[in-house]
Amino acid sequence: MKVILSFFLLLNILTSIQGQNTPTSGPNVGKQKIDSLKQILQRNPADFIEESFKVEKELLNEKLFIELYRLQLDYLDKTDNYNLTILTLHKFRQLVGEKDEMEIAFIYLQLASTFYFKGNIDSLNYWHSQAEKFRSPTSPFYGNYLMVDGLKNAYIGKYSLAIKSLLQAISFFEKIGDKKELAVAYNNLATNYERLGDRENQKLNLLKAIDINKSLGYTYPLIMNYNNLGSNYKQTNQIEKALTYYDLAYRELKKADYPLLLAQNLTNRANILEKQGNLSAAEKLFAECERVCAENNIQYGVMLTNLNMGNLFRLQKKYTDASLRLNKSLTLTKSLNSVREEALVYERLSWLSRDMADYKAAYTFQTKFHLLNDSLVNESVKKEAFALKEKYESEKKEREIVTLSKKQLNYQYFISILIVCVLLLLVIIQWWRNKHKIVLLEKQKQELNRKYLKDVIDNKEKELTSQVTLLAQMQQQVNDMVQKTSKILSDNSTEQVKLKKIGSVLKADPILMLKNDFDVRLTSNNEDFFSLLLHKYPDLSPSELKLCAYLRLNPSSKDLALITNRSMRTIESTRTNIRKKMNLTPQENLITHLLSFVNE
Repeated sequence: MKVILSFFLLLNILTSIQGQNTPTSGPNVGKQKIDSLKQILQRNPADFIEESFKVEKELLNEKLFIELYRLQLDYLDKTDNYNLTILTLHKFRQLVGEKDEMEIAFIYLQLASTFYFKGNIDSLNYWHSQAEKFRSPTSPFYGNYLMVDGLKNAYIGKYSLAIKSLLQAISFFEKIGDKKELAVAYNNLATNYERLGDRENQKLNLLKAIDINKSLGYTYPLIMNYNNLGSNYKQTNQIEKALTYYDLAYRELKKADYPLLLAQNLTNRANILEKQGNLSAAEKLFAECERVCAENNIQYGVMLTNLNMGNLFRLQKKYTDASLRLNKSLTLTKSLNSVREEALVYERLSWLSRDMADYKAAYTFQTKFHLLNDSLVNESVKKEAFALKEKYESEKKEREIVTLSKKQLNYQYFISILIVCVLLLLVIIQWWRNKHKIVLLEKQKQELNRKYLKDVIDNKEKELTSQVTLLAQMQQQVNDMVQKTSKILSDNSTEQVKLKKIGSVLKADPILMLKNDFDVRLTSNNEDFFSLLLHKYPDLSPSELKLCAYLRLNPSSKDLALITNRSMRTIESTRTNIRKKMNLTPQENLITHLLSFVNE
């Protein structure tokens, strides 16, 4: 089938230029044909490639060509037809040239990957070097470059370096959210762990790939993941789990058209059933595998199925059928130049001859098996030794890098701690300075407030003192006027009515409102003073508090008597009571003591 597909593509390459120069369809028609190809790829992949060749001859639009080539590559990626994939990539490259950096980066990396799977290390290195400029972490293809880097290291046995590159690729794909490439990276990582014999990490990464491919609905990679996980469990003798994942792969394969994967799955399941002793079930699976390989011209699969069927018939003691199958397999191994499988056929033939009691033939076949196997073992030992050497060198370099990294990290930690300490010290110094400055400012503010309040109080006291004097003088004048008026009233009866009216006006006390206003102002100006006195001397009465406020203004007893309408005796008696409540000695001056409250 690969030969047929390759022929069609080669034929298409020869006619594509002519087809592109012949305008047989408009852009809308071309778009419709591309959409039709997408449906064919989903519903009937087997017909896709031939239909895509027909459509390619009719396209004119470059964007449609790019879309077509991407569809062809998606299809070919699932068929393992590397020759056809390489031809398509080169057509793609000729179309876009160097003008589209995004497309050319994709092509270079795809070519490198394809040559890896084909086993051509020189071409892998060439296209890997061509993609070197996309190595920058800012490039959208940085993760793909790292994956190709991993494939290159894996090819030469540097599995530790391959794993390192793939882990970096995984980190990149997780960052940009590219789930498709992330699943591919997990699968490649599992393959490298398998080659190192780390089955547990292989299993963990395969499970991650399965979860992603299931969520994306990607059938082909999901089938490969199931098959590989089944093989993992088979290698660790967890047969039931192996069959579970092989069966999951088989269910997906029945819905798709991947004959090579189907043949591999049938062979793996049949081998497990044969090992369990269920020979009849194994025979059915081998027969189905043979049919699939024959229908799809998979010669290697036909050869391997005959080898397995020959051994199965030997176990069933169907020696004639076993001999026919093994000899047919031997012929195919020689035509396919499969030395490893040829050795296996000779080994099975020796077992068959032994079971048939033909010990001479058994010895002959066993000798041929050992000759071929020894050459394979020697080659394998060389490769393994080279791989171990590369692994040792790689791990040695990794240890050196880790040691150097630790030293650098410790140095960075020391510098970081030193910087933090210096910054912390600067912060503490600045904090102390700010705090000291704030304290000084607060003291200055309090001093200014105190000075301001003292000035205000002094001004108010001066004002009140002057008002007290004025009130006393006015009160004295009023009293004098009242006395004079009363005397006139007693001496002059003819003007008695008029004088009575004058007396009533004078007795109305015209300065009463002024006195009341003075009392209100005296009280409001001394609220803090009253609070201090009551806090220290809670037994003081309201009248005593009021008298204390008057006394702070230092008026004479006579003036106080006039202002408060009390006798001088009452004033002196109240002063004596205040002194007692304040526990003042005869030597202590009451007014001086009261004035001291202003300065607190």
